[in-house]
Amino acid sequence: MGHRSYLFRDKADERAKRRQLHPVWRGVGCLLLMVLAVVGYFSAGWFLTQNQINGWLYLPPELYYPGFLSQYLPPGALLQMAVALIVILLGYAILSFGYALAFPIEPGETDMPTPRKRRRSGKWRSRGR
Repeated sequence: MGHRSYLFRDKADERAKRRQLHPVWRGVGCLLLMVLAVVGYFSAGWFLTQNQINGWLYLPPELYYPGFLSQYLPPGALLQMAVALIVILLGYAILSFGYALAFPIEPGETDMPTPRKRRRSGKWRSRGR
């Protein structure tokens, strides 16, 4: 053991306490996932309805009436679920990007500092031929 290992051990309790997640945030995350799912489903329904009216994107009729599931699901349900999944993924990406901008990662006490670039001496520099 090094002569300064006691400093690291003394702060172990403090680090463990800081790393622990408050239980309320688990509930907020679960609620956020449910809201994303509901928003994705309803926005997919809106998009498919508006797409039929305005013709933004061509969707073949086979997507609305799949042959293998036509007796179990209403027409367009599988397509609405697929579009809802895309909307959910886009919403999660936007939320993650916003969170990364709002709360950037700061290096901790066990992280290495960013390495500095060393300048090459003129002797070894390429001549640009």
